[in-house]
Amino acid sequence: MLIQKIKQKLNERNQKSSEEISQLMKDTSTLNEAVEMLNKEKENLLRRRENIEQTITNLNLQIDEISSWVAEHQQTTEEVDLDKMSEPKDVIQLQKLELIAEIQSVEDLQYCLDTALRKSLIDLPTYLKQTRLLSSRLFMRKALLLKICKISDV
Repeated sequence: MLIQKIKQKLNERNQKSSEEISQLMKDTSTLNEAVEMLNKEKENLLRRRENIEQTITNLNLQIDEISSWVAEHQQTTEEVDLDKMSEPKDVIQLQKLELIAEIQSVEDLQYCLDTALRKSLIDLPTYLKQTRLLSSRLFMRKALLLKICKISDV
Protein backbone atom coordinates (compact mmCIF):
# COMPACT_ATOMS: atom_id res chain seq x y z
CA MET A 1 0.00 0.00 0.00
CA LEU A 2 2.78 2.41 0.86
CA ILE A 3 4.64 1.46 -2.31
CA GLN A 4 1.47 2.10 -4.36
CA LYS A 5 1.04 5.54 -2.79
CA ILE A 6 4.69 6.34 -3.51
CA LYS A 7 4.31 5.12 -7.11
CA GLN A 8 1.11 7.14 -7.49
CA LYS A 9 2.79 10.28 -6.09
CA LEU A 10 5.80 9.74 -8.35
CA ASN A 11 3.55 9.25 -11.38
CA GLU A 12 1.63 12.43 -10.55
CA ARG A 13 4.86 14.38 -10.17
CA ASN A 14 6.21 12.84 -13.35
CA GLN A 15 3.04 13.83 -15.20
CA LYS A 16 3.13 17.39 -13.79
CA SER A 17 6.82 17.67 -14.66
CA SER A 18 6.13 16.43 -18.21
CA GLU A 19 3.31 18.96 -18.60
CA GLU A 20 5.54 21.74 -17.28
CA ILE A 21 8.34 20.69 -19.63
CA SER A 22 5.90 20.63 -22.58
CA GLN A 23 4.62 24.07 -21.67
CA LEU A 24 8.17 25.38 -21.31
CA MET A 25 9.08 23.92 -24.71
CA LYS A 26 6.04 25.64 -26.27
CA ASP A 27 6.98 28.91 -24.58
CA THR A 28 10.57 28.56 -25.81
CA SER A 29 9.34 27.94 -29.35
CA THR A 30 7.04 30.98 -29.16
CA LEU A 31 9.88 33.12 -27.84
CA ASN A 32 12.23 31.91 -30.60
CA GLU A 33 9.63 32.82 -33.23
CA ALA A 34 9.21 36.24 -31.62
CA VAL A 35 13.01 36.74 -31.64
CA GLU A 36 13.15 35.84 -35.35
CA MET A 37 10.30 38.23 -36.11
CA LEU A 38 12.01 41.01 -34.14
CA ASN A 39 15.31 40.38 -35.95
CA LYS A 40 13.55 40.59 -39.32
CA GLU A 41 11.80 43.79 -38.27
CA LYS A 42 15.12 45.20 -37.05
CA GLU A 43 16.72 44.46 -40.43
CA ASN A 44 13.76 46.04 -42.20
CA LEU A 45 14.03 49.16 -40.04
CA LEU A 46 17.78 49.38 -40.67
CA ARG A 47 17.19 49.20 -44.43
CA ARG A 48 14.53 51.87 -44.18
CA ARG A 49 16.88 54.02 -42.11
CA GLU A 50 19.59 53.70 -44.76
CA ASN A 51 17.09 54.64 -47.48
CA ILE A 52 15.92 57.64 -45.48
CA GLU A 53 19.50 58.75 -44.83
CA GLN A 54 20.27 58.42 -48.56
CA THR A 55 17.16 60.43 -49.39
CA ILE A 56 18.17 63.11 -46.89
CA THR A 57 21.63 63.26 -48.43
CA ASN A 58 20.16 63.60 -51.92
CA LEU A 59 17.75 66.29 -50.77
CA ASN A 60 20.54 68.21 -49.06
CA LEU A 61 22.58 68.09 -52.27
CA GLN A 62 19.60 69.35 -54.25
CA ILE A 63 18.98 72.09 -51.70
CA ASP A 64 22.62 73.18 -51.95
CA GLU A 65 22.43 73.15 -55.74
CA ILE A 66 19.23 75.20 -55.77
CA SER A 67 20.58 77.59 -53.14
CA SER A 68 23.73 78.21 -55.14
CA TRP A 69 21.68 78.72 -58.29
CA VAL A 70 19.39 81.19 -56.49
CA ALA A 71 22.38 83.04 -55.03
CA GLU A 72 24.01 83.18 -58.45
CA HIS A 73 20.90 84.46 -60.18
CA GLN A 74 19.82 86.87 -57.47
CA GLN A 75 22.82 89.04 -58.24
CA THR A 76 21.95 89.38 -61.90
CA THR A 77 19.38 91.94 -62.83
CA GLU A 78 18.78 90.62 -66.32
CA GLU A 79 15.51 88.92 -67.08
CA VAL A 80 15.54 85.17 -67.20
CA ASP A 81 14.11 83.64 -70.35
CA LEU A 82 11.81 80.86 -69.19
CA ASP A 83 11.87 79.20 -72.59
CA LYS A 84 15.64 78.85 -72.41
CA MET A 85 15.44 77.47 -68.89
CA SER A 86 13.01 74.75 -69.94
CA GLU A 87 14.90 73.80 -73.10
CA PRO A 88 16.26 70.26 -73.04
CA LYS A 89 20.00 70.13 -72.51
CA ASP A 90 20.62 67.06 -74.65
CA VAL A 91 18.98 64.76 -77.20
CA ILE A 92 17.69 62.31 -74.58
CA GLN A 93 15.88 65.04 -72.66
CA LEU A 94 14.41 66.33 -75.91
CA GLN A 95 13.17 62.86 -76.80
CA LYS A 96 11.69 62.43 -73.31
CA LEU A 97 9.90 65.76 -73.59
CA GLU A 98 8.49 64.90 -77.02
CA LEU A 99 7.33 61.46 -75.87
CA ILE A 100 5.63 62.90 -72.80
CA ALA A 101 3.85 65.45 -74.98
CA GLU A 102 2.76 62.74 -77.40
CA ILE A 103 1.53 60.50 -74.58
CA GLN A 104 -0.50 63.36 -73.15
CA SER A 105 -2.01 64.17 -76.55
CA VAL A 106 -3.01 60.53 -77.12
CA GLU A 107 -4.64 60.44 -73.69
CA ASP A 108 -6.49 63.64 -74.59
CA LEU A 109 -7.66 62.03 -77.83
CA GLN A 110 -8.93 59.01 -75.92
CA TYR A 111 -10.87 61.31 -73.63
CA CYS A 112 -12.37 63.11 -76.64
CA LEU A 113 -13.37 59.76 -78.15
CA ASP A 114 -15.05 58.77 -74.88
CA THR A 115 -16.94 62.04 -74.81
CA ALA A 116 -17.97 61.71 -78.47
CA LEU A 117 -19.25 58.17 -77.86
CA ARG A 118 -21.16 59.27 -74.79
CA LYS A 119 -22.80 62.08 -76.79
CA SER A 120 -23.50 59.66 -79.66
CA LEU A 121 -21.39 61.66 -82.09
CA ILE A 122 -19.59 58.49 -83.25
CA ASP A 123 -20.74 54.89 -83.44
CA LEU A 124 -19.32 52.05 -81.35
CA PRO A 125 -17.28 50.27 -84.08
CA THR A 126 -15.50 53.50 -84.96
CA TYR A 127 -14.86 54.19 -81.29
CA LEU A 128 -13.42 50.71 -80.71
CA LYS A 129 -11.22 50.86 -83.80
CA GLN A 130 -9.79 54.26 -82.92
CA THR A 131 -9.36 53.31 -79.26
CA ARG A 132 -7.41 50.18 -80.22
CA LEU A 133 -5.15 52.20 -82.53
CA LEU A 134 -4.55 54.88 -79.91
CA SER A 135 -3.96 52.34 -77.16
CA SER A 136 -1.37 50.54 -79.23
CA ARG A 137 0.35 53.82 -80.02
CA LEU A 138 0.18 54.87 -76.36
CA PHE A 139 1.67 51.58 -75.21
CA MET A 140 4.59 51.84 -77.60
CA ARG A 141 5.32 55.44 -76.57
CA LYS A 142 5.21 54.60 -72.88
CA ALA A 143 7.47 51.58 -73.37
CA LEU A 144 9.96 53.73 -75.26
CA LEU A 145 9.82 56.40 -72.56
CA LEU A 146 10.53 53.78 -69.88
CA LYS A 147 13.55 52.51 -71.82
CA ILE A 148 14.88 56.02 -72.26
CA CYS A 149 14.41 56.76 -68.57
CA LYS A 150 16.30 53.60 -67.63
CA ILE A 151 19.13 54.48 -69.99
CA SER A 152 19.39 58.09 -68.87
CA ASP A 153 19.27 57.23 -65.15
CA VAL A 154 22.16 54.78 -65.45
